[in-house]
Amino acid sequence: MYSRWLTGPLPISTTVLTSPAQVELHLSIRTSSAAEAHARLDAAAADLAELFGADLFSSDGRVLEEVVGQLLRDRGWHIGVAESCTGGLVSVRLTDVAGSSDYVGFNAVCYSNEAKTSVLGVPTSLVAELGA
Repeated sequence: MYSRWLTGPLPISTTVLTSPAQVELHLSIRTSSAAEAHARLDAAAADLAELFGADLFSSDGRVLEEVVGQLLRDRGWHIGVAESCTGGLVSVRLTDVAGSSDYVGFNAVCYSNEAKTSVLGVPTSLVAELGA
C-alpha cells in the first residue's frame, strides 16, 4: 500500500522529526501540477492515518498538548496534575497552550516524600511501602 507513493516518477519525500512524546512526519513532492501534488499528498496522508490508527493524534500540525487541551475543553472537563519524578513537565506542557486556564486546575510538583504526604495527602505508609 505505502510503496505506491514512495516510488514512481513522482516519489513523495518524507522528513522525520522527533521530540519528547511525538514523531512528526512531513511529506513533500515536486511537481508542476498543484492538483496532482495535493492528490498524491492527500492519498499518502490517508495511508499514514490508516497505518497509525489511534496513535495518530494530529494531522494538522497541532502538538499533543494542544490536542489534549481541545479535547478537555470540548468535553467541559478539567485536569489537575500531581507530579514528582517528572519535575513538573506534564504541567508545563499542559499550560504552554494559550487559554489552558479553561481546563487546567490545581497542579502540584511534590518531589520530596514529606511534600507528597503533607501537600498531597499520600499516606506515609504507602510511601514507605512503595517508595517515592
